[in-house]
Amino acid sequence: MRRWPAGIGSREVPPAERYYSEVRVRPVRARRGAVLLAALAVAGVAASAQETPAPSPILPLEPAWSTDLGGSPSHAPAFGPEAAYVALRDGTVASVALDDGRILWCVGQPADWAPAAADDLVVVAYDRRLFALAARDGALAWTFAADAPVSAPPVWRSGWLVAGLESGDVVALRAADGLELWRRRLGAVLRTPPSIAGQRLYLPLEDGRITVLQLASGDTVWTRSVGGRPREVLALDALFVGSTDNFFYRLALDDGAIEWRWRTGGDIVGAPGIDAERVFFVAADNVVRALDRRSGVQRWREPLPLRPSDGPALVGPALAVAGVSPEVRFFDPRSGAGAGIFRAPGELAARPFLVPGLPASGTRLVVLTVDGRIAGLAAGYGPPRATLAFPPPPLLPEPARRALAEVLPVDGAPLPPPPPPVVPEAPAPGPSDAPPDAGPPPGEPEEPAASGEPGSPGTEPASPAG
Repeated sequence: MRRWPAGIGSREVPPAERYYSEVRVRPVRARRGAVLLAALAVAGVAASAQETPAPSPILPLEPAWSTDLGGSPSHAPAFGPEAAYVALRDGTVASVALDDGRILWCVGQPADWAPAAADDLVVVAYDRRLFALAARDGALAWTFAADAPVSAPPVWRSGWLVAGLESGDVVALRAADGLELWRRRLGAVLRTPPSIAGQRLYLPLEDGRITVLQLASGDTVWTRSVGGRPREVLALDALFVGSTDNFFYRLALDDGAIEWRWRTGGDIVGAPGIDAERVFFVAADNVVRALDRRSGVQRWREPLPLRPSDGPALVGPALAVAGVSPEVRFFDPRSGAGAGIFRAPGELAARPFLVPGLPASGTRLVVLTVDGRIAGLAAGYGPPRATLAFPPPPLLPEPARRALAEVLPVDGAPLPPPPPPVVPEAPAPGPSDAPPDAGPPPGEPEEPAASGEPGSPGTEPASPAG
C-alpha cells in the first residue's frame, strides 16, 4: 500500500479516497474549500442584492396633462395651492391650473426674478418695483416703488414679503398691501434668496457673510463669515448652508459658530434638503451626498450623470435631483440606492414640484421645460415594480411618517404676524341744527370723495391698483 511522506500525512489511503491515478483527496481541506465556496456564494448574493435597486416609491409616472405656454420661461415658477405661475421671456406671466393644465390667465408683466406666491397674490419684481397680481385673474393689486433695482428673488411667508436691493438694503413689506415696515443697510448686496424661519430672517450676502435679523424689527442678531459666497440657508435646529468655497456647513442657531463642515470637489449648488436624520446636498463635482445632520458623518454618496442646476428635493419618500438634462433621478434617502429615472419631454427649467395633498385630478408632480412646456404627472397604472433584493421587503406596509416640523424645532416661536392695516376713522357727524346735505344740483355730476391713507414719515406708500 502506498504511503504519503512524513509531514504530509502518514496514514494509509483507503481505496475510496483514491481518484484516478491515486491522487489523494484530503477530506479536511475539502471541507475548508466547501466552507470557503459557501462564504463566497453568500457574499455574492449579498453583493448582488446591494447592486439591485429597490422598488421605486415614486415611479411609474404617467403624463396627466401637458400645456404649451407659447414661450420659454425666464425663471423658476411659483406655486400656489391651485395654480403654477410662470414668468416667460416675452414679458408675460401665465397662471396654469394644477389639476388639468388650463391656462387661467396671462398678463403682460416682465420679471427680473422668479415670482413669489401666497395668500391669493403673486408678486413679481421688475427693475425698481414690486408688482402684486391677484391670483384669481392677474389684476394688479398693489405696487411698491424702491430706490434701487431688486437684487434677488423676493421671499414671501406668513404675511411677510422680504426683498434685497442693489443698494445693499433689505426691505420688509406687509404682503397684504405692500406697505414698507422696516429697512436695513447690509453693507453688501443680497444675491441669493433669503430664508424666513421662526422669528428670524437669514440673509446670505455676496461678501461671504450670513447675517441674521429679527423679522419683526430688523435688528441684527449675529453675523458670521464663511469662505466663498453662501447659498440659500436652511434653518431648523441649526443652519445648513453650502458655499462656493466647496464646503457644506452646519452653523449654531444662537451665534453662527461652525459646528462642522464637509469638503466637496466643487461649489455647492442650490439649497439643501433634509429629513429627520440626514441632510442632502449636491455640488458642482456632480455628486449627491447625504450626511448625518447632527455629526456631519457621510452616510452615502452617489455620482450623477448630469450637471445639477438646483438643490435636491424630497419628493414624497424619494430624493429627486434634476439638472441640465431631461432626466430626473430619484434616490432612496436612507441608502442612496437608485429609486428610478423619469425622462421629461425636454430639458428641465427648474426642479420638479411635488403637489401637496392628494388632488382629485391625481397630479403628483409638475415639471417645466426650457422650451415652455409644463406637464402634470400622475401615478402610473400596472403591477408594482418588484425587486430581487435579499432579504425581501416586509409584507406589512411601512407606518406613516410624521411631518418634519413635528420632530424638529424651528428656531423657537412661530413667525410674528405683520402689523394689520390701519383703518381710517369715520368723520364726526356735524351739528344737529345743520341743514341736511341736499346733494349736487340736478344735472351736475357728484364729485368723488377723497380716499387713501397717508403713508408713514420717511416711507413711500404703495400705490394702489389702476
